[in-house]
Amino acid sequence: MKKLLLAVFLSVTSAFSASLGVLEVSPEIGLSGGKISSNGYNPNNYGAYARIWLGTFGFVVAPQAKIDFYSQKYGGDSVNNGQYGASIGTNFGLGVRLTPYVGANYSSFNKVFSDTWALNAGLKVKFPVLPLALSFQYTYQNPELVGTNTTHTMHNVQFLLGLHF
Repeated sequence: MKKLLLAVFLSVTSAFSASLGVLEVSPEIGLSGGKISSNGYNPNNYGAYARIWLGTFGFVVAPQAKIDFYSQKYGGDSVNNGQYGASIGTNFGLGVRLTPYVGANYSSFNKVFSDTWALNAGLKVKFPVLPLALSFQYTYQNPELVGTNTTHTMHNVQFLLGLHF
């Protein structure tokens, strides 16, 4: 009975991932939260993200999409930031899988800031039996204020907690 329960549990926790020999296909969806440091504008942020890790021989590429909501208004306007792009990294570790990664995203704001590019770097930890991933990520972007030539450098540090299938 214990073997049957273990087999069912392992099947459920890996229901959406595929590992065909040396190929990896594993989706991840989750929530993010962090803090921005930017020229006196320092809101907390929270959001959601989705990415699909595709790889072979430990090397992975992750197309991704992300939305952040800023807790502090800028000049009376609420600011949201949507990003889509990709990250690349490598898997290593015994038991707990560590994946350091770097990436680039097209960054689109709903107001106040012009669209720009965002660069990110992070470290993802995937736990062996649980379908959870924990990431620590830094994002840099330098958008212009709409209607000006003034740039607004943003440093964003976030924690991401996701279901990693």
